[in-house]
Amino acid sequence: MPSLADKYRPKTFAEVVGNDDLKSIIGRTLKKADKPQTYILQGERGCGKTTLARIMAAELGATGRDLKELNISDMRGIDTARSIIENINYMPVEGGSKVIILNEAHQATKDFQNAMLEKLEEPPPNVYFIICTTDPQKLLTTIRSRCALRKFFVKPLKRREIQELIERVLRGEEAEWKERHVVKMVKVAEGNPREALLLLDNLIDLKGSRLTRALDELMSTTVELPISLARALNNSAPWKEVAEILKGLEGGDAEDIRWMMITYMRKVLLGNPSGEKAFILECFEDSFRDSGLAGLTLACYRAVHFFED
Repeated sequence: MPSLADKYRPKTFAEVVGNDDLKSIIGRTLKKADKPQTYILQGERGCGKTTLARIMAAELGATGRDLKELNISDMRGIDTARSIIENINYMPVEGGSKVIILNEAHQATKDFQNAMLEKLEEPPPNVYFIICTTDPQKLLTTIRSRCALRKFFVKPLKRREIQELIERVLRGEEAEWKERHVVKMVKVAEGNPREALLLLDNLIDLKGSRLTRALDELMSTTVELPISLARALNNSAPWKEVAEILKGLEGGDAEDIRWMMITYMRKVLLGNPSGEKAFILECFEDSFRDSGLAGLTLACYRAVHFFED
């Protein structure tokens, strides 16, 4: 049985909730006779980059074996680049074009990027690349400069848009939730459509007090505690206090926590700039995808140690 995230994944631009301006720009770009062959979709994780890339691939005429999607965090070396280069030299099998989607492209090695540079700058006819990344600054400047859409970002959804998505899925699944439950889910999702659907998958069959308790626990670990952690660091709290908050985050997703913290600290830095606040933000600059909660703990220790020194 497919997950809700798969079942309700949009197949057309019209089905995508939010990012209306970007969808319009993409639609107009793809209709050009001399359309670009290399694109970049950048933005926070879970906000729909891969979904948009798949829709773009369909619009470009790539189906079946002519659509190749690679997760560069798993296949990021020069051998992968050579395999891609060899593959794109063959004519499309089923449609009029080939599309290669490179997910997590910022994790590519320099060897990979240098090997791909020529093909990304001047792909063969009817071959298109779509680069998806949460951290475009880690890509070579020469690659970014050749990409269409490089000035635009896939943005998190607004609260009303997330609510629209959740209510649409609840109707589709014939599940009845009270408005207060929907509102809590909107807060927990934090503008992330994939997160919203993954959570709905786990909670959609709960009712009454069980659903209320589950949502309250989620709000604590996914919203309240990460913000408490960011505030503690911002207020130069001692390690003992920070460690207690970290214990409450056991089982949480370190990357989600990192995104919440850097979003919070960015707002703090813009409103009250200082070297100390900039350093806290710097501590959470790199992904915790591989290091998990251990990486989160180490970043917090670095931030606290800065103030202790």
